[in-house]
Amino acid sequence: MLNRELEQLKELLERLQSTKGTIFVVEGQKDVAALRTLNIDADFFLLSRSKRSLYESAEVISKRYNRAILMLDQDQKGKELTKRMVNYLQRLGVHVNTKYARTLLNITRSSTIEGITLE
Repeated sequence: MLNRELEQLKELLERLQSTKGTIFVVEGQKDVAALRTLNIDADFFLLSRSKRSLYESAEVISKRYNRAILMLDQDQKGKELTKRMVNYLQRLGVHVNTKYARTLLNITRSSTIEGITLE
């Protein structure tokens, strides 16, 4: 990683660590593990663990949180999940951020959250 990228990553991680009261929505446990290696200590909602439809998952999230950060992959499946979850969560009054995931994946040159490394 170049010095500029390391500085961008440091700034992004500082912003992510100051997001108390916000739920991080991820696809699975490996995504949580990858984010925890970046010292992100947050509440996580795992879509893979939910025995609900995406809309029902959005309803559960909206009952407890008014802000969500979607940390979904940039592959075909992740982009579709992002589109649907943004739609559902916003309809339920949740403020949704997708920029952090895109920025993090760009800086780390990864297309998946679980594939993030700091090499």
